[in-house]
Amino acid sequence: AFARRIFPNIDAAIRGTLRYRTDASSMLTHGAADTWMDAVGPQGPYSPRADRAVDIQALWIDALTAASNLAKLKRGAQADELVNISNMTRDRAIESFQLLFRNTTASDVDSTTPLLYDAVRPDGSPSSQLRPNMLFATHIVPGTKTKQDITQQATKRLGTPWGISSLDSSDPKYLAYHKAEPLYEQDASYHNGIVWLWNSGIWIEMLLRHGLIDQAWEVTRNYVDIMLDNITLGTLPELIDSKPREGIFVTTYPDAENFVGISRLDQMSLRNEAGVADSIPALSGTWSQAWSLSELIRNIAEDYVGLRYEIGSGFELKPQIPDSWGSVMATRTFAGYTLELRRVVSKGNWTWLLRFEGTDTPSPISLRFMVPGMEHPVMLELNGSEQRFEIRETRGGMAIILNNEVIVPDPAPPSAWKE
Repeated sequence: AFARRIFPNIDAAIRGTLRYRTDASSMLTHGAADTWMDAVGPQGPYSPRADRAVDIQALWIDALTAASNLAKLKRGAQADELVNISNMTRDRAIESFQLLFRNTTASDVDSTTPLLYDAVRPDGSPSSQLRPNMLFATHIVPGTKTKQDITQQATKRLGTPWGISSLDSSDPKYLAYHKAEPLYEQDASYHNGIVWLWNSGIWIEMLLRHGLIDQAWEVTRNYVDIMLDNITLGTLPELIDSKPREGIFVTTYPDAENFVGISRLDQMSLRNEAGVADSIPALSGTWSQAWSLSELIRNIAEDYVGLRYEIGSGFELKPQIPDSWGSVMATRTFAGYTLELRRVVSKGNWTWLLRFEGTDTPSPISLRFMVPGMEHPVMLELNGSEQRFEIRETRGGMAIILNNEVIVPDPAPPSAWKE
């Protein structure tokens, strides 16, 4: 029903983009400041990315895939035509993406030259700036090793304990501090070095996908500390400087009584520009930013707890829980089911306890379950009734128990619990 209702909008969006906004290679074209890096000054954009940015192409390819999937559900002659148009354009766009954005001359993750170019200019030349936007396109690139290298390069060149910088520090345009007037206008630094917290969402997701759990948790833990103890109590700000303030960037901190009647935003600015906490970079921008907070919530739900849905492969439960969390309990609702997930750690061994309960007469579904250390995923069949799984690490392999009935004996070799 949703596919039928939304189809006219999807059809118009794809056809309009193809007519007005794509080039001969099926890449989506745009202006110099038409991406999320949109700050403009008297001399023009501070971070120009015309006319094909890497993240925009990834979004375009994803849009073509989504349009094809929705059109297949809608059916009919016009829908079938959109399926063919979307699939052909997507395949051509992916092929063009590999030719235009893959830097085949760079193989060193320590290099200041990006493995995936941030943008391709109108004359066909690539931008050499190293920015976090390439993380949004890793799923377009084939090969696990290449994805790992892109993640590793972004981490080494851009990563900080407080998030991922918007520009490599070796770049001539790099600016570490958001507000540093009169040395430069603050919009000049907006996308040229400082940390945007929402960008850390895709970075933490990629770290967890490649098993770098403790490294991801270091950043997330700092965000939790900010929410609990900083001036942005209960939420997260828009920006963080790339490093703590020092020298000429530190101003005089006002007396406490001067804060009477001052907004939380201004309090944050005064406190941080004074460099009060020498080990913590200054928070900046708006004191509460929705996409900063929503990406943290998404990381917790989809990446740490690990429940996600992918078209074509279905539901997957792949918890990536840091060891420091110890025993954990989480509850999620999905596809008409309520999932209660527990990890119990005892004497260095772990046991996963999963309870599923149908809440809205759901259809039977399959769910792949996998945790670090498992060689193969366990396929769980959910049938709508309450089910309790116990999956326990053993000396010989793995024990799986369903509703108190042993499914895989203890101990069992991996071949016994592949499927």
